[in-house]
Amino acid sequence: MLPKDDLWDYKYSLLCKYYHYYGNCDLRNDFITKDGINYNQEGIKLGRWLQNQKQFYKRGELKADRIKKLEQINVNWVIRDNWDEYYNLLKKYYEHYGNTRVPVDFCTKDGINYASNGVNLYLFVRNQKAYHRNGTLSLERSNLLDTLEVFKPYTYDWDFYYSLAKAYHDAYGNLKVRERFKTFDGVISDPNGYPLGNFLASYKYQYKHGLIAEDKKQLLEDLGIIWSREDEWYDNFLDSKAYYEKYHRMSTWLLRQTRVYNKLTPKKKELIDSLNITIYNNGTTWLNYYSLAENFYNHYHHLTIPVLFTTKDGYTPSMEGLDIGSWLTRQKNLYSKNELSLDKVALLERLNIVWSIRINNKIVKQIMQKYNIPQEEYSTLKNIPDKILLAKINYLQQHQLPLIVEFGMLNKIFMISNADLKEEYHIDLEELVKEYGVDLDVSRRVLG
Repeated sequence: MLPKDDLWDYKYSLLCKYYHYYGNCDLRNDFITKDGINYNQEGIKLGRWLQNQKQFYKRGELKADRIKKLEQINVNWVIRDNWDEYYNLLKKYYEHYGNTRVPVDFCTKDGINYASNGVNLYLFVRNQKAYHRNGTLSLERSNLLDTLEVFKPYTYDWDFYYSLAKAYHDAYGNLKVRERFKTFDGVISDPNGYPLGNFLASYKYQYKHGLIAEDKKQLLEDLGIIWSREDEWYDNFLDSKAYYEKYHRMSTWLLRQTRVYNKLTPKKKELIDSLNITIYNNGTTWLNYYSLAENFYNHYHHLTIPVLFTTKDGYTPSMEGLDIGSWLTRQKNLYSKNELSLDKVALLERLNIVWSIRINNKIVKQIMQKYNIPQEEYSTLKNIPDKILLAKINYLQQHQLPLIVEFGMLNKIFMISNADLKEEYHIDLEELVKEYGVDLDVSRRVLG
């Protein structure tokens, strides 16, 4: 992660690109970008950032040097209110489609057609409903939205939606439907589909307040609906616990709980803690970092990650991502002090981690010298732990296969991932090391 000052400068540089391209700094509040010019949902929330600078300026909390920089690109300190613009787009949507059930992340410039760099109309509607519920929406704006039936309760065709719920149950064996889940067939999620999640949420509300008809209650219970959010939490925990213990990966639900860990009840925290998941101050977990490191390994076939490398997907650099380079360095330091748990050691060794680069590099050079491997192959072999390198060499020799193949190239066994090793040679890495590995202490004495 960048330091705060560097991050401010980076966002300012994006705003400068916007200014030089468009000739102004009148970007929308929901403008998101990677390059400062084009809208990109995976990028920086530049519109919100600029609004925050204006708020700091208004409160006298913005540093003088930053005020000067922003004024150099003609930033207007008046806080822009886009409400009327967004409302007019929603009005056009309503007049065209007959409702305001805007699909998730629907962006538009004309209120009718999708445009990736347009206004996010879905977020606008969702926010207005939230402001209306908590009483912070003005009466004037509430009345305007009422004319578009924004707050009108949605009526569901029971038979149709129940058929979707039954299809979901038949496909997945339960009725654990996310509230935002939409679908056309009850099985496959589609943001433009029917709001099955909202349908079920409405009947949970009726159940809670004693308003549900007995026959409908029974039909939903036959599909395994869980009425209470509290009961649903514990049910989801048991499912996620089984998944975590089997695959050493967190389910999406469990990942969400780690992000709101500090808001959980003591009992729920105790259950999460029982899984021995390391939760960092930024709300992420050890497995979040490990998952990205695994993506790095699967992409590059080694785990030599630069110390300052940050990423969102594991292999593409991103200043908004997690600092997996420094995280991996911390794991190596903990390992050197015998403070890293055995299960974490095992997971990292699945990715062929080199615990000590200095020692490993020295041994790799000795191995190359002993087996007459050309020095130009050092850049490839140095990323392989010595015990795995020796096991692969031993495997090739016992099967009378060459280390160096046509055109002086290394045998591909040294350059493939663990998954490809299984497919190509019908042996996984663990079996390879166990069957063809050598005593490293003896080997190192012979080499050195």
